[in-house]
Amino acid sequence: MNDETNDLIQAGALNWANWHESQLVAHGLRCTRSETLWRCWEPGGIIYLGAITLKPGDPYALYVEIERLVEARKPGGFVMADCWMNLDLSKYGFETTDVEPWHISPPVESPNVSSPPELRIEQVSTLSALREFEEASLKGFEIPDSATSAPFQIHAEASIEDLKLRCYMGRVDGDVVSVSMAYVSDEIVGVYGVATLPEYRRRGYAQALTRAAVQSGLGLPALLQPSPMAESMYERMGFYEIGRLQMWRLPGS
Repeated sequence: MNDETNDLIQAGALNWANWHESQLVAHGLRCTRSETLWRCWEPGGIIYLGAITLKPGDPYALYVEIERLVEARKPGGFVMADCWMNLDLSKYGFETTDVEPWHISPPVESPNVSSPPELRIEQVSTLSALREFEEASLKGFEIPDSATSAPFQIHAEASIEDLKLRCYMGRVDGDVVSVSMAYVSDEIVGVYGVATLPEYRRRGYAQALTRAAVQSGLGLPALLQPSPMAESMYERMGFYEIGRLQMWRLPGS
């Protein structure tokens, strides 16, 4: 891995951690970080990680930090992202899950690409809109209703006060059909949570919502971790792989 690629992944890992912290602190949870590791000391919503590596760093020092987090969060489990795939966490009880690619899009100006004419994209700015956004997101990712018992369990009300966070939703005939998020930092825009309700897929809505998120940081590269199902769509948009990360899951209550 060359220095430029390493710097981009490092910027992406930091952005990812900042996005998590923005969401989790809005829920009143405690998050801390060192130079090499971001972590949340308490369970968050179903979509959030418990820790993210921020630099390759010294593996021994990282292991010490991770062991402390494991002890603090017992008996609960959590998922952790090893952004450079250089750790072995099996000795702490973790199990490997997915290997996910880092995909980047070069900086773009406002592209001359039209969205589907029936789709109206808006940025979330009110609590009522945030509630609609959350409901559509859960349906788009096909998360069972039992995973949340009340609104704002995933996206806290206070999260919309973070000006670096941009949440978008697309409507067709008044109904929210697709969503996306962006977190804009000085070096990069992180694209998160792109989802379309199952009955509205394959109509170009996810691509249009991704484009809205990317345009949050005009002049900045955009970084995301695509699902296998969406990888070809992002490649058509100009994203390409620059590296891979390993997800680790610690079982628990």
